[in-house]
Amino acid sequence: MHALWRLFFDSFQTTTRLVKSRFWFIKVAEKKRALMNTNIHFLAGK
Repeated sequence: MHALWRLFFDSFQTTTRLVKSRFWFIKVAEKKRALMNTNIHFLAGK
């Protein structure tokens, strides 16, 4: 029983880590896109 619980816990931790890294990746992508849009507007404004 303990081994089964351990396996479940490890898989749960892995899933959590994947979800967190995915959210972080999306956040970074959004920031990059916002920065690119700002740069494009800045260059277009010149």
